[in-house]
Formats: sequence, C-alpha cells, structure tokens
Amino acid sequence: MDYSAIEINALRDRRRALEGEEQEISYLRRMLQGRIDILREELASRGSGDSSLIEKLPQILADEQSGKSSASRHVPINASISESVDEDSHSGEVSRVIADTTKSDPCGLSDDELATAIEVLTQHEKLVSRDRAAVHVELDTISSELTQRYVSGAAQVDDLLAHARIRRNAS
Repeated sequence: MDYSAIEINALRDRRRALEGEEQEISYLRRMLQGRIDILREELASRGSGDSSLIEKLPQILADEQSGKSSASRHVPINASISESVDEDSHSGEVSRVIADTTKSDPCGLSDDELATAIEVLTQHEKLVSRDRAAVHVELDTISSELTQRYVSGAAQVDDLLAHARIRRNAS
C-alpha cells in the first residue's frame, strides 16, 4: 500500500490501531505457545513417574525451557484484549480454541488426543504468527513513511503534540 498520500494524522491513527492489533495477536500467540508447551510436556513425560504437571508449570512456561528468545517482546496482560476480540474473526476462533476446557486437563487425554490437540494448536499458532508478521510489516512501512516525513520537513513534532492533546481531550 502507498502511504505517501495518506494524511499524517490518519497515518498515526492507523499505526496506533495496528499497535493494538499487534498486542492482541501477540497475547493470543503466547497463550497458544504456553498451551502447546504444557501439552507437549504431558505427552513427553507420560509414564516417567516425574513430578506432576502442576509442579512443572513454572519450568514449562519459562522462555528458556521452550527455546524462545529471551529478547521476545513483553506482552502486557490486559483484560480488555480478550474482551475486544471479534467473535467471528480468526482471533475469536483462536480464543475459543485456547479456552476449550476439554484440553484443560491434559492428564485426562489419551496420547492420540494429546497429539491431535498439539497439532491443532500448532496450526493455529502458525496462522497467528503469520498474521503478526503481516502486522509488523505494515507497522514498519508506516513508521518508515512517518520518519521520512519528519526528515523531509513535511511533518513537524509540534503537529504531533497538538494531535496528541486533541485526542487526549476527546477521551
């Protein structure tokens, strides 16, 4: 998309909306990853007599255990994220999958059911990651456009501050 013709305040608003969308997607992605890690641990430790799944949760959900980069972006817990999810969207479907209580007790699932649940969650995680990457591309494009406008003098910091005051007063 060519952002050069879009008015700067509309561009800033779009960036802000994308940042909210990215936060929502990242939250869902982390929830999926946590659920996948829990189910994988249950499947891997079946019959080993190791400590209970509950006792292992801190280790399972630690970034180091799952091989996730410790530089991964912090996703703040925000109750309004889950409340703002459109029920008919892909995010709504992912929210329903995460909330599926049939997978809340992985110890009660057979090996086949666990494997199937892991596969379903992994497929959703791939789709959510794809969506997140697309949002990042658009955010980067908008940020580049905004930077270019400031460098060229087409945009002024004073205008940004005035726009922020207007938005704050309207809230």
